Amino acid sequence: MAENDGRLPAHGGAGRRHTRIEPIHGNARRRTIALLLGTAAAVLGVHFAVADGPTGHPRKTASPQAKSSTESVQAAKANPVPTFYVSAQGDDAADGTAPQKAWRTLARADQHAYLAGERLLLRGGDTFAGSVSLQAGEAGQAAKPVVIGSYGTGTATIKAGQTPGIVVHDTAGVAINDLTLIGDGPLKSPAVGIDVNNGLPGDVQLDGITISRVDVSLFRDGISFVGGNGSSGFSHIEVTDSKLHGNRDTGLLSEGPPNPAPPAGKHQFHAFHVSGVEAFDNAGDPTNHHTSTGSGIDLGGLDDGVIENSVAHGNGGSCDSAEGPVGIWIHDASAVAIRHNVSYSNRTAGYTDGGGFDIDQATTGAVLERNLAYDNWGPGYMVYSGAAEVASTGNTVRYNVSIDDARGPKNATSITYGAMMLAGYEKDLSVHHNTVQQNSTAEKATLLNIGGHLRIGLQIQNSTVRDNIFVAGGGTMLDAGVAPSTKQVLMQGNVYYSVAGRWRMNWGASNFTSLAKWRKGTGQESFKGKSTGTDANPGLVPVGAATWDPTHKPVFAPKGAGPAAASALDLAADFGTDVGTQDYFDSAVAGSKMIGAVAPKS
Repeated sequence: MAENDGRLPAHGGAGRRHTRIEPIHGNARRRTIALLLGTAAAVLGVHFAVADGPTGHPRKTASPQAKSSTESVQAAKANPVPTFYVSAQGDDAADGTAPQKAWRTLARADQHAYLAGERLLLRGGDTFAGSVSLQAGEAGQAAKPVVIGSYGTGTATIKAGQTPGIVVHDTAGVAINDLTLIGDGPLKSPAVGIDVNNGLPGDVQLDGITISRVDVSLFRDGISFVGGNGSSGFSHIEVTDSKLHGNRDTGLLSEGPPNPAPPAGKHQFHAFHVSGVEAFDNAGDPTNHHTSTGSGIDLGGLDDGVIENSVAHGNGGSCDSAEGPVGIWIHDASAVAIRHNVSYSNRTAGYTDGGGFDIDQATTGAVLERNLAYDNWGPGYMVYSGAAEVASTGNTVRYNVSIDDARGPKNATSITYGAMMLAGYEKDLSVHHNTVQQNSTAEKATLLNIGGHLRIGLQIQNSTVRDNIFVAGGGTMLDAGVAPSTKQVLMQGNVYYSVAGRWRMNWGASNFTSLAKWRKGTGQESFKGKSTGTDANPGLVPVGAATWDPTHKPVFAPKGAGPAAASALDLAADFGTDVGTQDYFDSAVAGSKMIGAVAPKS
């Protein structure tokens, strides 16, 4: 996520944001484009030993063994889909066009200029040193992608050392699959495992990047997409069924240019689909004390995106920064759906973040639904934007479950923020039908934090928190650093239950010890002159794990009817809320009068 003291962080180029809580978070996006491209240019220049292109990336140049463009065109006419092979037992003097004529090295394979539809296949089970690059003039057709993958039995391994494993620069129409890529170590390699970037001038959208069934580890970032020139970037991107782990800064990353963020439809990445990705043990940079490192999936600069059926865990443990890591989060985005994901046991080495999910700065129309967060050191769910220049609007958080989040050991009133946190410049935020619980009375963290511990003040406008279940073990029910008016944050129809019987709310300068006193003193939990909400025991019982959850974590829901169920409001009928069609278990929401993330009889 990311918070700060109200000043817009210096982004440089593509610096990311995040929060500082003690004294507070920043909300920059992170490192600069110049640094990213400069680093890539440096390492690639060494590896390929060729002249740099105009944007600092190397150009492929002719060599005694390389085919000319004319020869490549002639070969393409003779064979509509040429395939080139590389084997550890191959021969670089061969033509590479059959397994028995395979090349031996990636250096030889990289000399060829690949045309649309051609394939480069590495023999499964073999290990190859070096890198492969596709540059402007290669590939280029989404319907006829250049394929880089494996053949034979098993997957091939690229040991890239301190260079990227695969580079796609200023081109698209590329499919990368069935490969293992290994760097020189998270604290040694300055490179990205799969480095996809577009620095073309003129807001050029390149079409078609597919990455599937790859295992990427021990780089700076596992997979990175960078748009470095206005809205130049990529469309129709897919990253699926892959493991991204043991990298330094991020498992999967996308970044565009710095703020101010472009309007919807003008971001760098369009139709970005992430599914089946496991991002884990990306620990962060212990030497970077300013910007966010150590996230699992961190996507910025995108329109029309989906992150689904993915898992982030064990990330962020080495990040001691003013802008911390998150398991799965987005920023500078529009129309992104985050659903059916699990984010657990993410960490931070400092006082910031370490949470499960985050909708961060300059994001509009995002929907965070039907996800599971548990045992994170920071918030299970956070919605945050740290300055007016990067305000967010129209985001929704619904049918999610948080279990024992906000567990950071350093400072329970600071690092944890709350199992759910809403803060910063947010407008028209809708938070409904979520279940947030602590299982132990030893847990002291806040269940819901509305801008607490931040110096930016309360900037939320016209936002609602309705029909959620909050069950506190031993923690504070709600902490609002500045007491919000009902025009800023309106709370209705929620369950607020304290297992330990220590019901507490910190509401600006006031502290309340009962729902009735809080309702009377604030005007919250009231609708058409009648009291709403309840502090009754919702009777949560385990109801099993969702079929989409690969961790098989049981979740909880109320057993039968009772005061908790009776407290629910009909959000669709009473307020015109779009409540969606499915609950946490993907069961149909027959009516919107329900409480928490699980529909009755789900």
